[in-house]
Amino acid sequence: MVRSRGACTRRRGLAAVALIVLGGALAPAAASAAPSTPPGSPDPERSFDPATFSAPASADRPNAFWFWNGRLTEEELERQLHLMRANGVDEFFIHPRQGLGGVFGQSENAYYLSKDYFDKVGFVLDRARALGMHAWLYDDLNWPSGYAGGRVLEGGDVDGEEVAGDPELIARYLQVRPRHVPGGATYEEDVPDGGASGWSIQDGALVTEGGDVGLTKAGADWTDYRMDATATVQAVSAAGCCAPATPAT
Repeated sequence: MVRSRGACTRRRGLAAVALIVLGGALAPAAASAAPSTPPGSPDPERSFDPATFSAPASADRPNAFWFWNGRLTEEELERQLHLMRANGVDEFFIHPRQGLGGVFGQSENAYYLSKDYFDKVGFVLDRARALGMHAWLYDDLNWPSGYAGGRVLEGGDVDGEEVAGDPELIARYLQVRPRHVPGGATYEEDVPDGGASGWSIQDGALVTEGGDVGLTKAGADWTDYRMDATATVQAVSAAGCCAPATPAT
């Protein structure tokens, strides 16, 4: 997560440890080092201050995840900035989510990292600086991080410039499969092919077997997140109404 360049630096205080000698100097043989306070720990001598608790500094108040999940306009962004500021929220994370760009489920990837998107981020940083607010940038569209709104694999527009993707950078993971192995013996097992469980494609039709549909496909020694397949819906019926076979992807 990246903080805006215009934001003020957070202040951090380290508790100071002082060695106080009462009744004269200690003999060297009896002297021992006082235990130090771990960095970042509260000052043990600091008492609770109700006034500070009731009106905490900006750095001590909750930060907001500011969902960007619709069509962005400067007027609406500034309105929400003032609304946060008026309610004691001085720090926020710009968090792009589903709906970004104005069309839920369709416009997010194309709008994220576009020139207009960066223009809106720049506008918010300028206004936040003027209002004395601190802005943070979430590191991707939705979650998990690492795919840059699809551009890592497929490429696309980034701030007005076309960048190339690389399908070899697809996310991979290790799947945990418990096994009972007797002690004192060598255990070997082939790496599973990553095939999906609970469904299959037969004669162009999707057939489920009561399990979960997994978005996976076989790939060397790994299991990939994505699977491409084509299926045909043979029939759809509801309340006595049925539909003819319809191609679907």
